[in-house]
Amino acid sequence: MPPVNSSRASGALLAAILLAGPGCEKPDAPPPAKSAPPAVVDSPRKESELTTITLTQQAVERLGVRVAAIERVPVERRGSFGAVLEVPPGRSAPVLAPHDGRLARPPVGSLPLPGKAVKTGEALAILYAIVPPAERIRLEEAVKSSEGLLATARARADGSRKVLERAREVFQRDASSARALDDAQAAELVALAEVKAAEVNHDTLGRQLSRVEAGTSAASTLTSPLDGIVRSARVVEGQTVASGSVAFEVESTAALWVRVPLPSAEASGVDATAPAFVRPLGAAASSPSFEARPALAPPSADAASLTVDLVYEVQSQGSALRPGERVQCLLKLQGSTEALQVPWAAVVFDSYGGAWVYESRSPVVFVRRRVELSHTSPDGAAYLTRGPEPGTQVVVEGAAELNGTELGYGK
Repeated sequence: MPPVNSSRASGALLAAILLAGPGCEKPDAPPPAKSAPPAVVDSPRKESELTTITLTQQAVERLGVRVAAIERVPVERRGSFGAVLEVPPGRSAPVLAPHDGRLARPPVGSLPLPGKAVKTGEALAILYAIVPPAERIRLEEAVKSSEGLLATARARADGSRKVLERAREVFQRDASSARALDDAQAAELVALAEVKAAEVNHDTLGRQLSRVEAGTSAASTLTSPLDGIVRSARVVEGQTVASGSVAFEVESTAALWVRVPLPSAEASGVDATAPAFVRPLGAAASSPSFEARPALAPPSADAASLTVDLVYEVQSQGSALRPGERVQCLLKLQGSTEALQVPWAAVVFDSYGGAWVYESRSPVVFVRRRVELSHTSPDGAAYLTRGPEPGTQVVVEGAAELNGTELGYGK
């Protein structure tokens, strides 16, 4: 069989393909299917369309809506720093035992526990003195002696009474003088007085001996030296304490020091003469703050952390601030800046903590606008870092009522 020419065979194959035409082409593959979107929103609308409220003039008057222009005002620059609250020196005092004794509860209530609020002069405990054995023996002997003296006085009084009776009989028979009767009466009075004195002495010694036997002899009252709280209680009821030992420690928490450690490089940028504002650590900008004044405190610093301390004094506000608590302290910085200002009553919050104001588009149309709150001031102003343009009319009274109307639970 003759060999096949490879070039001639290749040409014949190419010609056959070309003659076949487009009818022999391979059909196109279908395009890949599109993946489903991760979320589908039916009838999407803009936020401004969802928060527009149109009222009647009567509803506006009933809700007490009042508007005013938002303003851009100069404000002090504030820096937020961590601080710690502490009791100022000299405002805590120990309660010492004046003598050896056994501790008992006060006349009213029980022994105070740490954290209890107390007033100056309030009784904290009763301390009964411990009587030595020799003193107890002396009291026992004195009680026995008083019993003998009482018996002797009663015998004398009985004899004096009999003498007086005979003197009266003799005087009635005119066998005696009036002077003899007077002497007998005087003798009886003296005898009765001796009986009374002996009874008082015997009762007094008996009560003293009873208190010694019960461990409730001479007592001292331990009182609070100042208004404050009981920081520590080192004794329990019935405990025997030595003279001079500390039973309680009371500290005044009416005012606290706010110690602010500042980095040395930033200390020069703080106005240390201006008041500071304190709020609990992690609190939102909308939470109330407490004014703290610069305190007269010795200078202090930490070389290891390269910080210097600024110290302020703040009223404890009851239980809102506690000694040892770490807080957030807003300090005035040098210079000033500008911010948008609205009354605090104009700001409302949604369930996620977002801050809003209501812009007045017309006397009866209001639009809820999102704002970013910077801080508040004690005079009731709110400062915004982001919000409507200055001059925009916003609701300053009735914003809460307007929010309730929008959400469906208002008037």
